[in-house]
Amino acid sequence: MLGNRRAGIEASKNEVEYYQKLRKKHLYIANVREDFLQKTTTLLAKTYQHILVEDLNVFRLDG
Repeated sequence: MLGNRRAGIEASKNEVEYYQKLRKKHLYIANVREDFLQKTTTLLAKTYQHILVEDLNVFRLDG
């Protein structure tokens, strides 16, 4: 990622540009997920007077 520090190789312009675009895409997805979470929790809080959260011990068999 971004060159090779051990070998002293600088990152190419294409590499820098690629990772900047990738960073923007990851940031966009993170923002979409956070927005969904905030809107959903706000809707639940406005719709229901009481909300209970239950902690379940789930045992899963893979096989």
